[in-house]
Amino acid sequence: MAKVFVIDSQGHREPFSWRKVYQSALRVGAQKALAKKIATKISEEVYNNIPTSEIFKRVEHYLYEEEPKAGMRYSLKEAMRRLGPTGFLFEKYIASIFNKLGFTTQLNQYIQGACVTHEIDILSRKDNQIILNECKFHALAGGRVDLEVAMYAYARYLDILNGDFLKQRGCRNCSLRSMIITNAKFTTEAIKYAQCMNIDLLGWRYPENRGLEYIIDSNKFYPITILPSLTADLLTLLAENRIILIQDLLEADLPRLASKFKMNYSRLEQLAKEAKLLLNGNAPNS
Repeated sequence: MAKVFVIDSQGHREPFSWRKVYQSALRVGAQKALAKKIATKISEEVYNNIPTSEIFKRVEHYLYEEEPKAGMRYSLKEAMRRLGPTGFLFEKYIASIFNKLGFTTQLNQYIQGACVTHEIDILSRKDNQIILNECKFHALAGGRVDLEVAMYAYARYLDILNGDFLKQRGCRNCSLRSMIITNAKFTTEAIKYAQCMNIDLLGWRYPENRGLEYIIDSNKFYPITILPSLTADLLTLLAENRIILIQDLLEADLPRLASKFKMNYSRLEQLAKEAKLLLNGNAPNS
């Protein structure tokens, strides 16, 4: 049989891998038998130069048909992109995660450095640790955070460090750090520079085995955009009411929200069922 090639999000051409599909299904909690079944089914359906995005959609569909929880977990990367298109929702989502981890956060802060004023996407603090968080959102698959972003983050950090920021905060023993957070990946040069200059990076599968997807999965900090029944209008309404994480949705007074939104309560109820399924693994009621 002739080798079949796929086209990835960067436009690169590579051989189709049954094992990659199999492992990707396993990674989100599919049973081995189901992962093998799906990988085999995909291998029978692929055609030469098929986009990997098309393979992703098919795997997600087959997973959701048989193991909805695994199907939703598989869609996490796409759910992150649905926090666009501007990136403001992504910033609110990251701030929500930091809050859950015990940090206090402030969005879009203007801080005077030694030379100029800087806008900080998220200023987070926990005890004596203060972090300047730069959020880089990518709505399109294949996006990368490059060296220029890392260099800017370090220059901004130095200017703020050399100014009166910590003194004004009455924080004599505080440590100030710079962090870049993205739903995408970092280029090799950006990683090298960040490691050299002691800039914290958090992105998709970076650091290895401790990336953003790991933090989300291990703590169940899923965004509401991972829920299949979420529509654009509901996303806007929920975000306006500070409901970004699915935990926020389950803790909310949904009947009150339905009344406030002047909508059928069943729409929010369906979202809650999907959220419970994802968090607890219980099948939603029919």
